[in-house]
Amino acid sequence: MTNTPASVPKPSPAGEPRYAIALTRMAFANVRSGPATRYRDTADLRNNTPAVYYPDTRTTDGWVWVEQGNASGWVSTNVVTFEDIITSNDVESLVTPFDGQIALWHESGDHLPSMTLSEYALSLKQAAPNLSQVWVKVCDWSPQAGAQWMGYWDTRRALAIDRAESIDAWVNALAEHSLSLCAWAAPRCDEPDAEAELIGLAAERQGVKALILHLEPKRSAWANEPIRIERFLSALAETMNPQMHIGISFSMRDAMSSKLWLGRWSRVAASLHPRVLWRDARKSPSAALESVWQQFGSVDKPIIPALQGDAPPLEIREAETLAAFRYKARGLSFWRAGTIHPGAWNAIRAHSWNNKDVKTSQVPVFVGHETVIRPNDANAERRVRSIEPKTHTHFMGWESYAAPLASNVSSINMTWTPKLPASGLYEIAVFIPMRHASAREALYTIQAREPIRVMIDQSVYRSQWVTLAVAELDIDAPNAGRVTLSNLGKGQHEIAFDAVRWRQIVKGSPKFVADGYDMPVGTPTERRSRTVWGGEWLDASPFGKLYFVGTHDEAYHTGADLNLPQNADAHNPVMTAASGVVTFAARLPAWGNVIVIRHDPLATDGMVLYGRYAHVERMRVKVGDRVERGQVIAHVGDAFGRWAYLLHFDLSPTTILETNPGHWGRTDREAVFKHYLDPREFISANRPI
Repeated sequence: MTNTPASVPKPSPAGEPRYAIALTRMAFANVRSGPATRYRDTADLRNNTPAVYYPDTRTTDGWVWVEQGNASGWVSTNVVTFEDIITSNDVESLVTPFDGQIALWHESGDHLPSMTLSEYALSLKQAAPNLSQVWVKVCDWSPQAGAQWMGYWDTRRALAIDRAESIDAWVNALAEHSLSLCAWAAPRCDEPDAEAELIGLAAERQGVKALILHLEPKRSAWANEPIRIERFLSALAETMNPQMHIGISFSMRDAMSSKLWLGRWSRVAASLHPRVLWRDARKSPSAALESVWQQFGSVDKPIIPALQGDAPPLEIREAETLAAFRYKARGLSFWRAGTIHPGAWNAIRAHSWNNKDVKTSQVPVFVGHETVIRPNDANAERRVRSIEPKTHTHFMGWESYAAPLASNVSSINMTWTPKLPASGLYEIAVFIPMRHASAREALYTIQAREPIRVMIDQSVYRSQWVTLAVAELDIDAPNAGRVTLSNLGKGQHEIAFDAVRWRQIVKGSPKFVADGYDMPVGTPTERRSRTVWGGEWLDASPFGKLYFVGTHDEAYHTGADLNLPQNADAHNPVMTAASGVVTFAARLPAWGNVIVIRHDPLATDGMVLYGRYAHVERMRVKVGDRVERGQVIAHVGDAFGRWAYLLHFDLSPTTILETNPGHWGRTDREAVFKHYLDPREFISANRPI
């Protein structure tokens, strides 16, 4: 016996299909087995994703047949509109070497597990068969060594570039797997002639398709002496074929800086390659890409964006779709090798330039066990040789250490040694605080099968997790996964010693699942109530309501404000609505204490939600803790007197609360409905099994 009618199949004939970007009113729209809400929900159509729809199937009440990947069914045009993807019938000649290509940025062999060149090329093609280019960093400059091939710093000798002939080996190994090579470098212009000579030699090797110059004003002499740019470019022109395609790359964080001197660099640039690292900037993919085309769309040069490769798969798919089909980017690239996890590779290989989703089944990827070690935890060992580091507390709620760089022998060394639950694939990330983190060459070493060394410029990050590597770890090996950092370096800067995180990557069925959602307050009887908000609990500010109208605090509410009459809710326990892992637990301005939980995939459909529990007191959990449904995590508070006693409770189907736990949509109604669900409706439809 079923409560839903029989499925309504795709009409025949269905008419001509249209390829489009799906624009949903909320984060996603339900695809149903028939053209009405009484039919079964069969899939979720996500916002800003590619889809195929059939206008001729439209019913009188606005339902149309839609297909996306392996999913298909009916969707209401009241909640979804379609931005048609317009393709040109004109056959255009090749404008750049990147047209229709998908590329991966490679910075250093030290960022990867030990492999030969042939093994590396094969692993890339297996991860993403549609990958067609690898952009390889060929040289760099440092005050100690001057201009050198990258092999000077790269201890992974099988991948090291020690001379121009090393590039030939790269070209040949990549070609065996239908991959081409583009060279890239970050000119500093401290020694313009020496740098230009190495870069020119690399660009002249047979098989090198293009050269990309990545501009880093913070680390380069040309930022304060732009005359060095002309000297470098003149020297470069003398060493290479004038027909070589040169692209200019830069971080969007530097795009507005007058010290980028983009106009000077652009005189040799045939294409622009902005790095669109939206998570680092705490933006959505759509907002980050919009800012790129607003700023550079009128420039008469092709734009090939570099997208964030360590982002969640749904965000990568959104970025790919918008860049390729809304903004007509000629190609795409991903930053960077060594940080891309299997879920992200799934998203990369799903991209197709012919406007159609690749209809191949993909193994789902989930987060398993998560381990976080803070600087003061037992598994973090600090060794001080001379200068005691300074202690600072940041917005995540724990203490961070900072020390000046030491030019010869480090004065402080720290190791973080995890107790991992099982061998397997792990994403290893470090937290970089906003302040007291200005070291531009912080070298982290990860103990894997062979050490993985990753150089991080701490100065470009602002209170965020930064992925170091994705690596196989064997718990039977000594110190598996250990991360080491010292303050060995040079310059008048501080290096931060903060938290390290290990996230287990699980392919296939999730290791942990949520059996359903409960109300996050109340007695056991009230939490089992059919009315969701059981007993006398009420929602003082329902989801989506515009409140504080006419005041500075006017906003559309992102969740529910749960309380009892006459402050009877004060100091009541707050429980988790579903099982999951704590991603934030600290005090925020205006909010008071806030806990964010990444809830486990829902047993019924695998959906992952982030729950925010705000204005609480007496927090009992910390970042990295695993929690179960109904576990007491805090008590109802008043945000230290700012608000009345209540629990502010949100549910978000996006990752906005992981990157920005204090996110508040204010009067941006569209943003509120894109990032949050009505918690009452969702809990009502997803009670524990």
